[in-house]
Amino acid sequence: MTVPSSPSPLPGDASSNEGIGTGTAGDAVATTSAEPADGPDTFAHSVDDAVETPRKRRRWRWLAVPVGVVGALGLVYAADVAASWDDVPRNTTVEGVAVGGMSLIDATALLESSAVERETSDVPVRVGEDTYAVAAGPAGLTLDAEATLDPVSDTMWNPIDRITSFWEPTELTAVVTAGDGLDARLQEIAEDIGTTRVDAGVRFDGVTPVPVYPRDGLVLDVEAARDAVLASWFAGGVVSLPLKGDPAVGTRQMVDTAIASVAAPAVAGPITVTAAGKSTEVQPSQITQALRFSLSEEGLKPTLDPKALET
Repeated sequence: MTVPSSPSPLPGDASSNEGIGTGTAGDAVATTSAEPADGPDTFAHSVDDAVETPRKRRRWRWLAVPVGVVGALGLVYAADVAASWDDVPRNTTVEGVAVGGMSLIDATALLESSAVERETSDVPVRVGEDTYAVAAGPAGLTLDAEATLDPVSDTMWNPIDRITSFWEPTELTAVVTAGDGLDARLQEIAEDIGTTRVDAGVRFDGVTPVPVYPRDGLVLDVEAARDAVLASWFAGGVVSLPLKGDPAVGTRQMVDTAIASVAAPAVAGPITVTAAGKSTEVQPSQITQALRFSLSEEGLKPTLDPKALET
């Protein structure tokens, strides 16, 4: 059997430029290649580099923005420090007295001069509806200017505090001290106001037992009043002094029990007392002069006054 042969390619035929491969069956297979001369890996790296380069440029462009902001803030901070490195931060006041932008020396002098005016005047204080006066001089009221400004001395170099001071005010509390004269004056006021507590007890009206039921008192809170004067003196104005309750001792039940079990029977009639072989009769009116009641953990405890009995 004769197998026809394939025609030979003519010179100049396009198929003559293709490579010829022989398969297992003898078929001719045409192959072409679009890969660069350096191989497939080199081609892949070239494509990746072309894509990555714009990304890197965009990344560095975004990183440059915060760096620029930080640099600008650093310049602002440096300029502010150079202009006012030893000054009290701007927008600073002490109980209404503006000291911002001053040097510590000038601010201290201003506060001390403001305190001198207050040291020669009286401090009006109010307790309920009553008003009293506390003389600042005898009370020993004075301002510690250095201690008052001490909180801002730690923030003078703080960049955040310096920048925020452009729009955020700082209010300092005056540091005020006082002498024993203030306590003495407040004690005088305390004795003049309020209501005294009443503790549980029993008294006699003639020979009749009278219950004394406990009643809480209302007194001046001297310690809190001192703090109020110190806190408000430099700012001026009327100072309100606080009151506090003064709880009574004992209960109504204690009173009722003492009367029913001791006081009432004791004055129900004469009592015969025998001593050294002699007897005498003690009248209820005499018993009331010697019988006393004192508070204890168990209640109202009855006691007798020996001298009163002897008489």
